This record gives sequence, structure tokens and C-alpha cells, in this order.
Amino acid sequence: MISTLIGAGMGAVGGIAGGIASARAANEQKKIIAKQKQNNQAWYDRNYNADYTQRADVQALLTKTKEYAKDRYKTAQASQAVTGATDESLAMDKAQANDVVSDTMTNVAAQASQFKQGVDAQKVAMDNNIFQQEAGMAMQKAQSGANLMSNSLTAAGGVFGSLSDANKKGTAKKQEE
Repeated sequence: MISTLIGAGMGAVGGIAGGIASARAANEQKKIIAKQKQNNQAWYDRNYNADYTQRADVQALLTKTKEYAKDRYKTAQASQAVTGATDESLAMDKAQANDVVSDTMTNVAAQASQFKQGVDAQKVAMDNNIFQQEAGMAMQKAQSGANLMSNSLTAAGGVFGSLSDANKKGTAKKQEE
């Protein structure tokens, strides 16, 4: 009987120690998830609010487009001097070069919009991932609580069963006497 009580007590202590360790691990996991949330938000803010036109690839495209427009206008001016083209044809060439620059800027604006939509989509995916981690933690916590309760009830049942058996034996001995 004493060994049963000691075993039940050890089971209860083990269950409590396991619960404490589980709570510490859950708190550490919460800290990690909170840090990840901060990192995700910083990434989102940095990328969503960034000036898309200042990216190196966009700057290179705009520089080349402007150079193209300048070269085209210079070529038209040189051609006008040689061929005697009218000022209207020179103005038309300049307008066409400016249209190329304008079209390029319109395309860059469209790409910037798509880029922001992509950043939004990635942020939603990151948030959903964190939500899944938090839901998993909640499930683990609930399962740990259920296991602790079950182990405690099992230990208590063992103690009460031992006490009941001891009472029955004691009652049986008294009746025999």
C-alpha cells in the first residue's frame, strides 16, 4: 500500500514537473513567434513602402530609356541639318522619343503595383503561417492539460483504490476476529 502511495505521489510530482516544463517551452515558443511577427512586419513595411522607382533595375531602365530618347533627338537634329527636314518633323521625332519615356514610366508604375500586390500576398502567407503555429501551440497546450489531468486522475484513482483495498482488508480481518 505504501509503495502504491509513493508511486502515485511520484506520478503526481512528475505530472506537475512535466506541466511546468511544457509551460516554459510554450512561453519560449511564444517569444519566438512574437519575434517572427516583428520581423515579418518590418519586412512588409520596408518592402511595401519602398519607392519602387529607386530600385537599381528600374533606375537602369529609366536611364537607358532617357539616353535612347536623347540619342534619337540628336539623330533627328543631325538628320534635319543634312536633309533639310522641317521643324515639325523634328518636333514629331522628339514627341515619339518622349512617348517611349512615358510608356516606360507607365510600365514601371504597373510593375510597382504588381510588386506591392506580391508583397501583400507574401505578408498574408507569412501571417497565415504564424496563425497556424499559434493554433498548433494552443492545441499542444490543450493536449498537455488533458494529459496532466488524465495522469492526475489516474494517480488519484490508484491512491483511492489502494486505500479502498486496505479498508476492505482491514474490514475483512475485523470480521474474521
